[in-house]
Amino acid sequence: MGLPTKQEQDALKNCRDDAAKDTQTDPNSECDDEDDTARFSAVLSRFNLERPAAFYTAMWTPEEFDEMDADHVRSEALTMRLIRREKDVPLPEVLAFDATLDNELACPFILMSYIEGRPLHELWFDQEIPKKERNIRGSRALKDIANAMAKMSQLTFSAGGRPMFDKDENLSGVGPMRLKDNDAMLEPLESGNENMTVHFVAGPFTIGWDNVSFVPRLVGNERFPSFLTRDWDPAMYAWNEDMEEGIKGETVWEDSPDTLASHRKEYNQYMQEALRRGAEFSSPPPSHNVLSTTQLSLFVENLCIAAADRMCRPCILEKFVDKINELARNKQGVQGINKNKDDGSEDESLDKLGFLDITDTLLENEPDQEIMDLLKEGFDVLLSQAL
Repeated sequence: MGLPTKQEQDALKNCRDDAAKDTQTDPNSECDDEDDTARFSAVLSRFNLERPAAFYTAMWTPEEFDEMDADHVRSEALTMRLIRREKDVPLPEVLAFDATLDNELACPFILMSYIEGRPLHELWFDQEIPKKERNIRGSRALKDIANAMAKMSQLTFSAGGRPMFDKDENLSGVGPMRLKDNDAMLEPLESGNENMTVHFVAGPFTIGWDNVSFVPRLVGNERFPSFLTRDWDPAMYAWNEDMEEGIKGETVWEDSPDTLASHRKEYNQYMQEALRRGAEFSSPPPSHNVLSTTQLSLFVENLCIAAADRMCRPCILEKFVDKINELARNKQGVQGINKNKDDGSEDESLDKLGFLDITDTLLENEPDQEIMDLLKEGFDVLLSQAL
């Protein structure tokens, strides 16, 4: 790395001043190079330097960096500044950023203040403390997340897309946003190319605000955090009963379906309380027996995953069908398939509402209308369930 740019020098000076406040020094002592190096290292440890993920891959070349890439970096940095400036949300301070290649790093970057902390996953599943204490810690985290996310409802725009800013760094409009093409990412794995190497780099970094955008609240700030909905994406969900006994096995720690349902209920309560405090900006409160936006997000988020990711699609859709079947057999409002025969036996139409039956009928030119009607009715009932 060459000499720091003017932006980096200013940011370093700010952090050096902050560090000096926390450091007691003897004005009569002599400073040698070793002390100076140690102090400079301490200052550097107070930074987070973020670069676009593409710059970590050997396949990427500078020629591929285009105007849209630059817009994304600028949008991310200025959105963080906007939220930090206007809302009381704990975000690192963006000290400097450059959305071009014309700097000492030869790549775009965002230089941020360092925030001390531990990954939530480590605290959530900390086996070194009693379960009761973990639950208290988890409740506090859910409340903090809900409070922060509810404040985002005060930042609205008339259209969806990536936030755009004018030369004075004021929000001016929206631009195109990027979505991950899962099918394109799977093609190399399915090609059988023996020359392709799959290499995953893991390190002490935190995913930032990549591709920040304005989206409907249902899939945005008022939805459940994804770690509370993992049981509805079976292909990614690795829970087993041994985990309830503190046995991890070879997978990541997971909460049980019942525990996740309980956490969702708790999180929804915190979210609705926070939204009521900012009622002027939030979505309308749910009426009696109508699910909140947060509760409905459980279904919408996973249908979005199913639509975008064919690896997860079959298991998610089967989960929906199984849940509709469960509601029908428990006679929770699916009238069309709750009718009993004269002899008291269960209606045979229940047997038609299986996942494979539905996929088979959809492949036909004339799908079974009875199955389609039952599926629609069952889905409507599902959307009334707080799960």
